Amino acid sequence: MRLLVAVASLVAAPLHAGPFAEQAAKLDLPANFTAIVQAGEPALPDLTAALTGPRAGLAVQALGKMRLKSAAPSLLPLVKSPDAELRAAAAWALGQCAGPDTAPTLAALIADTHPLVRAAAVHALAQWPQFDAAPAWRTALADADPAVRSAAVTALRASRRTQLFPLLLPLLDYHLEKPAEKPGAEKKTVIEDIVVWREPANSVRLAAIQTLGEFKIADALPPLIDALERETSFNRLAIIAAIEAQGAGAAKVCLGRIVPITYDADAIKNRLPLLINNGTLAVIAGRLGDDRCVPWLRETLKLPRTSLGKDKDLTELYIQSVELLGRFRDAAAAEPLAQILKESRIRQLSANTETALRAIGRPAARPLARHLDSWQTAPLFLRLLREPDLRTHAARDAIAKFLSHESDAVRLEATETLGLYLSQGILDEYDTPLLEGQFHDPNREVRASCARWQAALAKKSAGAARP
Repeated sequence: MRLLVAVASLVAAPLHAGPFAEQAAKLDLPANFTAIVQAGEPALPDLTAALTGPRAGLAVQALGKMRLKSAAPSLLPLVKSPDAELRAAAAWALGQCAGPDTAPTLAALIADTHPLVRAAAVHALAQWPQFDAAPAWRTALADADPAVRSAAVTALRASRRTQLFPLLLPLLDYHLEKPAEKPGAEKKTVIEDIVVWREPANSVRLAAIQTLGEFKIADALPPLIDALERETSFNRLAIIAAIEAQGAGAAKVCLGRIVPITYDADAIKNRLPLLINNGTLAVIAGRLGDDRCVPWLRETLKLPRTSLGKDKDLTELYIQSVELLGRFRDAAAAEPLAQILKESRIRQLSANTETALRAIGRPAARPLARHLDSWQTAPLFLRLLREPDLRTHAARDAIAKFLSHESDAVRLEATETLGLYLSQGILDEYDTPLLEGQFHDPNREVRASCARWQAALAKKSAGAARP
């Protein structure tokens, strides 16, 4: 009888609950979740008890956000839960808590059957700098699921273990395959190779490239340069940024990796990716301040321009090459630059070319005059030819031709240029009748320009006649 009374009294007595028990039981309410996390260590007993309740996933998240090493022991059993999402959440939370003896348990999760768990465990291993996570990361980088491979790259980046950079290099490997010929299909003169990357996911390769860029390891330059030849879009830009991040020392490596090849029709037809890669390496070296890139920048201007505006990589290469040729004031580039200015309909390329020609100065004057033969670009060319360093008698015939063009804008620019050249003595008095003829032009602005220059010439003549 006494035993029955004792048991009855125990059942009737209220169970002991901590100060956060009520909030831990209702973690789905944002206010409760926030209060528990902010409370920290005092709330740990009640939150640990909630791991066996219906809100176990939220309890795990809260423990992870607390970042308490003392929470790790209560999380460890959950990595064996039959619920994959709960196992993944526990792996993440263990990484946040960074308990002293939990890294081996996380490393073992690389063999878990669910990719979500493997990814969470691999990423969490970055929290233990002293733990040898290389075997787990190496395994993860070969995982069938791209999310796991991406997590391994992200973890390696977060760990800052630059000595492990060789783990990332295989991700940039590729080989070329010839496309299978379809029966009855028309045979192409040039068959483009198919690039087969060892790492098929663009996002994973991008993460690897960005990580190598942060690590700034000189030994990573050759693989990055090799990948540059076949990468496109954001990955290509990321490789360029990764190489430039190494500083001026990378310029020598880039120039050394340029393949000496004649830029003839055969090379353009069959080796265009290589030629574009050469040009890109020259651009990188130039942006790093090495003027030995100039001859290769000029070679880039031989690449076909029919794809400009369509092929973004080639277009950007032209824009950068033109800018650098101007920066280095390469006189030998004046001729192709003048031709590009005449042909280009891409605003940024035209603007960079115009700036480059101004920077080159006097050596660019005659090439500009030679290419002053298109009425669409005549106003731009005529304005350039009025620049102090770009004035030349060689433009005389083209100026005379455009004085009678049907476009008012062209005639106005030609009249302005003619008046300036007469005033500066670039053209002599025998060309004065050309200016006089513009006095009867149907356009008022052209007539006003003519009158203004006639007055300036008369004033100059009167001043010269004074004893």
